[in-house]
Amino acid sequence: MNWFIEERHQMFEIEGVTQTIWVIIGILNIPVYFFIGKLFFGDMAGFFESLRYWFTPNIISMFRGKWTQDVGHSWKLIIWIAACFACVYGEAKLIGNFL
Repeated sequence: MNWFIEERHQMFEIEGVTQTIWVIIGILNIPVYFFIGKLFFGDMAGFFESLRYWFTPNIISMFRGKWTQDVGHSWKLIIWIAACFACVYGEAKLIGNFL
């Protein structure tokens, strides 16, 4: 089992990219996060609505008759988070190739 953990750890390691570079990329991408969020949610009200649905249990939304909106907003938030992580990872991969 230890070999699996080591291989998985190495999978996310990019040669030449230190933790400092990861933090710098994450901070410098804040405008990109807002841009992607604008595409996904439209405005901050849409973002907060998705957050509200994210924290509302699905069973509660089902009893209120808003289960489909809950699932849609939850997936929208999940995809936005994944897109933000993908941007950071892609940029780190590019930086790793040039270092």
